[in-house]
Amino acid sequence: MLYGSDVEELQELLSRMGFYSEPINGLYSNSVAQAVTRFQENRGLAIDGVVGLNTVYEIRKLVRPGQEISLNEAIKSISPNLVTGTIGFNVCFDVPNTGSYKEQINFYQQIRKSCIDEGMIPLFASEVNEDLDIKNKIQYINNLQPTLFISFNQTTSESINYFKGRFSESIIGKQIAEDLSKTLEVEKVGKSSIILKETKSVGIVINGKFYQKFNVDSIIKSLFNSLKNQFES
Repeated sequence: MLYGSDVEELQELLSRMGFYSEPINGLYSNSVAQAVTRFQENRGLAIDGVVGLNTVYEIRKLVRPGQEISLNEAIKSISPNLVTGTIGFNVCFDVPNTGSYKEQINFYQQIRKSCIDEGMIPLFASEVNEDLDIKNKIQYINNLQPTLFISFNQTTSESINYFKGRFSESIIGKQIAEDLSKTLEVEKVGKSSIILKETKSVGIVINGKFYQKFNVDSIIKSLFNSLKNQFES
């Protein structure tokens, strides 16, 4: 039987995502293989129970590009309380390094809790007090390919932006922005900003004093309901 620290890390990652519930002991048992097949099925991979190149690639997509870190570090972006075997929407959040450290910590925790309550997986383009330039954020989001990307922008004026170019616009983004604009009672505006234009995933930018005013639970619930309606349609 295969065994080792890398198997232990794999067990921990699968456990955190809800695919594995047996002891984390570093042994590649039948239970681990079954957990891998469930993960492969969920990610649309060939289902063989073997952690081959394609499966490793899917796992590495959780790791920020350019950083040599282990699976244990990648687990930080997975909700530790998501215990169901069904993975819901992956939503990536970009929270700028503004406001006090306490405000940032509270905001991240509120997002995580609200996402867990709605059955969504929260991912973050950067950590608390971490500054990443726009190119690194776009690269991370494109490698991750989340269901939805949300960027918060600390401004005095309030609005919701979705991608709208000269000849095209994001239909799903527009609908999500419209639903969210009703929830927050702010205007929705089509924009062709770099982060909306160059990210492959559907993206929304929330402008305003989000630390002070916006209710995180309301935002997450609106996003979940809007995504659900879009996919059902």
